[in-house]
Amino acid sequence: MATKEHIKMPGLATDTVWLEVKDIIRDASERLCRSAGMTYRGAETVGFNQGIDAGQTVHHAHVHILPATEEDPVELRRRGGIGGAFEELRKNRVKS
Repeated sequence: MATKEHIKMPGLATDTVWLEVKDIIRDASERLCRSAGMTYRGAETVGFNQGIDAGQTVHHAHVHILPATEEDPVELRRRGGIGGAFEELRKNRVKS
C-alpha cells in the first residue's frame, strides 16, 4: 500500500517511501505500456524537480516516468534521457 503522506520534495522522503517509489515506478511503467498497447522493456527514464530553482512548480513530490518499449524506434532505444538533457544544459552554460 502506497503512503498517503504529503512530501514537499523528493529529498525529504524517507528510505521506506523510496522503496515504495521503486515499486510504483515499475508498476506505473507496466500499466502505461499496457494501456497504450506497447511492450514494456523493463527500463524507463525517471525524473523529478526538487526546488523552485530546479523547476518545481507544484510543491509535492511526484515523479515523471517515460517507459522504454519494444515499439520505440531504434534511434530512441538508447535515447539520451536525463543524461542527454544534462549534456544540452552543459553545452548551453559552458559554450565550449
